[in-house]
Amino acid sequence: MVTKSRLDWVLQQLLLGRQCRCRVNSHAGKITVHIVLTGTVASDMQNSIPMFLIQGLGKCLEQYVTVDHGHRNSAAESHCSFVFKLPTTSDSVEGAGVAAVPECPAQSQEQGMSSHVADDYRFDVPDTLADEHPCEERSVTASDPKRLRLDESIQPPNETEIHWFTLADEQCRVYNQHWRLHAHARRCYAARNYDEAFDMVTNEYADKIRAIDGLCGKYRTGAHLSWAQLEQRGFKKTAFFDYCCKRFHRGSMDPRGKSDEFYEVFVDMQKVIGER
Repeated sequence: MVTKSRLDWVLQQLLLGRQCRCRVNSHAGKITVHIVLTGTVASDMQNSIPMFLIQGLGKCLEQYVTVDHGHRNSAAESHCSFVFKLPTTSDSVEGAGVAAVPECPAQSQEQGMSSHVADDYRFDVPDTLADEHPCEERSVTASDPKRLRLDESIQPPNETEIHWFTLADEQCRVYNQHWRLHAHARRCYAARNYDEAFDMVTNEYADKIRAIDGLCGKYRTGAHLSWAQLEQRGFKKTAFFDYCCKRFHRGSMDPRGKSDEFYEVFVDMQKVIGER
């Protein structure tokens, strides 16, 4: 179900800490819900009430004829709108219970959306926030009018759900913290502010490098690598490598004597600042 998939995607964005604006309008015979997801992401974003709203909408899908739309404007804001109508006998479809809607020509992303949601929009998601959502069609679901009733199963979250929400919030906070640090390090490196970029990345990986040095030793045991073997690994002796050697290995800058474990961490640090 396309509408259910879109609601799940909105819930995922709220869990990631994305800022949102919600609007619910009641009309004769229908209800419209309009959700705007901005480009602002914060680890302490208070999205608990919007999440309860999205979960409640997902549980009411079978009781209404639903139409959903989505698009992203030039300000990187994702607009998602849902229309819930009371089903009629003509809306019921024998068998699958899904009615097709004639396709409308796609509108320009620069056009705004009205509260009545009369137009169909292409749905897009910023690449920096999440993978592209696969649902780009408008859909209608219908059910037997006799089944129309209030959903009494919607209850506040229990202790287990609250526990998982807390874990998800903590994971999002850590992820967002690392994402902001890596993005700032790449900006500093691109601006040739190398000292700040190197310091930020090595501070994050310092505990891992010290643990590797404590377990495996700072230097390679046995035969050292040759320059040909280093070139096969894609190694290039850069200012960042010299910085790491001065900080962790007392200035020993011969790359042939470094351990394989150190090179694995070093490659990860290079990817953070954009050297690879």
